Amino acid sequence: MEEEYGHFPKNAIGTMIRKMLTMLDEHEIGPKLSVCYNFVLKHEALLTNVPEPVKNNDRAVQLRQQGNRLYQAKRYEKALEKYNESICYAEAGSDQLAMGYANRSAIYFEQGEYEFALLNILLARDHNYPEKLREKLDTREKNCRLKIGEGLAKDNVPCPRLGINVEINPKIPCLAKGIAMKQYSGSGRGLVAERNFKAGDVILNEKAILSVVAVAFKYLYCSRCGIPNQHSLIPCPNCVHCMYCSEECLAEDSRMAHRYECSFGAQMANIAYDGSNLATKLFFYGLTLFNNDLDQMMKYCEKNSMIGADPFKLDHRNYDPLEEFKIFHETKLHLSPYIEVSFRLCAAATYYVLLKQPSIKALVTTKAQKRSLLNCLYLYQRVAMYFAWERKSPPDCTVTGLLSYGKLVNHSCNPNAMILYDYGQIKCILIRPVRKGQQITISLGPAWFVIGNQQASDLSFTCQCEVCLYGRVGEWIKTGKALPAKALKDLELCTEVMLNEKINDAAKLNAYQQIIQRYDQYLPNMDMSYHLRMYYHKLTQAIMKENIQLNRAKVAAAVV
Repeated sequence: MEEEYGHFPKNAIGTMIRKMLTMLDEHEIGPKLSVCYNFVLKHEALLTNVPEPVKNNDRAVQLRQQGNRLYQAKRYEKALEKYNESICYAEAGSDQLAMGYANRSAIYFEQGEYEFALLNILLARDHNYPEKLREKLDTREKNCRLKIGEGLAKDNVPCPRLGINVEINPKIPCLAKGIAMKQYSGSGRGLVAERNFKAGDVILNEKAILSVVAVAFKYLYCSRCGIPNQHSLIPCPNCVHCMYCSEECLAEDSRMAHRYECSFGAQMANIAYDGSNLATKLFFYGLTLFNNDLDQMMKYCEKNSMIGADPFKLDHRNYDPLEEFKIFHETKLHLSPYIEVSFRLCAAATYYVLLKQPSIKALVTTKAQKRSLLNCLYLYQRVAMYFAWERKSPPDCTVTGLLSYGKLVNHSCNPNAMILYDYGQIKCILIRPVRKGQQITISLGPAWFVIGNQQASDLSFTCQCEVCLYGRVGEWIKTGKALPAKALKDLELCTEVMLNEKINDAAKLNAYQQIIQRYDQYLPNMDMSYHLRMYYHKLTQAIMKENIQLNRAKVAAAVV
């Protein structure tokens, strides 16, 4: 895990941000983009002489042996990570790639992930697995199929299914019909209900358009779609920095962005701050959509930067990724001046690194092109913050994904929805009934029904929700109504359902939904707060479990 000091990474960009913020506090410099670039030039020693590791069988063997020791200690997750790193370092055509896949299959067998074990056995055979060791691999395959035949494979049928369960917007199939965008004073764009909805309604199920994996987790998640795939990943054939869940993701990422970035991954890692490298990926993605015509892209970008855009005007029945990209470029962004400093510095550092690469230097030659590149990188730093969701493995960000609609939901300390970004997609589910005209809101940490949770004062903005208008959560709770006597019996029955191990997750979620739907009018209420909190927790668990099971089913269909 990458060490951090403060909340900035221990790399070049972390050092520069800390230094610049110190100088800003002392009023020594201003935060303009040109000033930031000069600041980068002043500290360019932090960005030069960054070695780019290459594929090397000796290194692959060392890493695999480290994985073997972790496997013997039954530290399977750590062993998988080392085997994946070994796989990335294995030279093309060598048996080291196959050895890594075979070692992974042994872990999956021990974990009871028999379908993933079979998948990795196939990968090993397809990549020059040594003939003298084949008997061992054949035996493992036979044992996997026996276990599956005996019904010992892990469950791959989700219960419940948590796709959109209401009428779908025909133009935007990842969104429920009856959800629109509205401008709100103080919070900007948000989602509003144009009809009544119930607790448990899934109103958004959107896949990320682009993803970047945090440096410390690069051997654990797909570099294109962001899914872990149980960490059964394949390497980029040319670099040691990126892995993918499938050949399709590998090919698509190479076509869209990675063909530019492949040769300087270590230099990009040196300037990575959470999902900041999403800006670079978005630039290359846009360039690809403009048919690699930099002048055409510049011509459009310079005229249309932040002129205002509405993603609800897109018609996904005739999906055009270029039109979708233009929405990001045209959106008016309103962000904290404090955060803007890090955006400008990340953009300037990225610009410096890119122009040191021969392939980029050959592409960006004129002063106008260079100016446009720097301005785009800065804009896309802001876009990434505005439109992206982070998948967290507290306290770390693991994957950052760019979405068109998922970030339009505003915060409230009295939320009526929950949102989760997992397995490369975002789901928004209502945790309370929502009436026509109400704003859809989620909690970004503080919520009145979660005791000891993050406070509104910890947010990077001033919350103006109904809870905060009362000044204290305790004062807000006093506005609730006492539950009728019948409700207390219903709550007890709901708790009994939750504790019954024979009742499936779908029935448990349904019990919570009925309770909340029936007694929502009494909120805020301390008796109800426990059930609201547990419903939120159960939904989170159900989404993550569903994603794993669906992925397992996909692998099973390919190998069984």
